[in-house]
Amino acid sequence: MLDFTFSTTGRIVFSAGATGQLGELCAQLGIKHMGLVTDRTVLELGLTEQAQAAIKDHGISITIYDGTAPDPTEDMLDDAVNLLSDCDGIVSIGGGS
Repeated sequence: MLDFTFSTTGRIVFSAGATGQLGELCAQLGIKHMGLVTDRTVLELGLTEQAQAAIKDHGISITIYDGTAPDPTEDMLDDAVNLLSDCDGIVSIGGGS
């Protein structure tokens, strides 16, 4: 398992249409390569399309990890970390409970 430090900010954007602001918010943070974490069903249903478009419209590249599952295993986490290690930002779409 890779060592890492996780830091969060105090900023949460919650509003109708907030997904459309995602690219602008990422650009403000200086993000150049976004990692998008989701599951295959959410991706296939097109529920990430608006976020992807908003990010790409600001010239930010995207790498997608869609291997998320309920009760993820350590191997799934390792796969995501390995795929997204070059990203300088992460956004997750989906989930529940």
